[in-house]
Amino acid sequence: MHNATVKFFLLKNNIDEVEVSSKVNTTILSIEDVDSIFADYGIFETTRKQKVSIGDIYGFDYKWRETIPDIFKCLDDFFDEMGDGYHSRSCEEFLMTPEEMLASDSFQEEPIDLINLDSETGLYLVSNNGLHRYTALRTLYLSELAQAPEKEQELREKYTIEVSSKNIDLIKTYCNFIISNSIEKSYIRNELDNNYCPTGNSILITEDGKKTVTDEELLEFTRNVANNNPEFINEHSATNQRFKAFIDSTLYQEKNKEVTNG
Repeated sequence: MHNATVKFFLLKNNIDEVEVSSKVNTTILSIEDVDSIFADYGIFETTRKQKVSIGDIYGFDYKWRETIPDIFKCLDDFFDEMGDGYHSRSCEEFLMTPEEMLASDSFQEEPIDLINLDSETGLYLVSNNGLHRYTALRTLYLSELAQAPEKEQELREKYTIEVSSKNIDLIKTYCNFIISNSIEKSYIRNELDNNYCPTGNSILITEDGKKTVTDEELLEFTRNVANNNPEFINEHSATNQRFKAFIDSTLYQEKNKEVTNG
């Protein structure tokens, strides 16, 4: 059962929760659902402003919130007029039409913060700021999509907003995973410039100290580490297709290119 605030929102927008759930996927994803390695070892590129459709934002870190991973089931976790400040602060959004919500200046003044876990296809999750707005808009988007699936592209454009987003850096993330689990007290992190933005290089930290490395140098170091720990690589390649793709197409493909070019 929903609280009165959520019931008002669903009734106002003629949303039949059961019907919508039977026609579209209302599941929300957490970073662990995409790749558990990202959750523990993820390293990200520079944050940038861009426009993203609500249709490409699939969830948020629901696990630490102990929230049921379904867009309808989590509405009460964000909206309750009779609740504390966190639950009541954004209830005025429910008085707006979808068009009024999308036209809000808040998306320019305080963009929703996203992480992109697939730079090729776009697989976005809310990282922190913007959970209330996202949850309301995702509910509205899916309800409209359930009623008119033939208008998906039109709806994707309608529900496009300005966000602040950063892409997962696959090279640094997976190299960090391999190094951290193969050499004691070793890991990498982003090298930052004077504005605390990633430079593109990494800081490699081992018991011998730390040094700045390029991606090419990082791959070479990680390749040597992986060669000395094949059981670990094979174990995780067998259960994680993203990791396997990195091993096959990046870690060792780069070495094959060097041999070919040589």
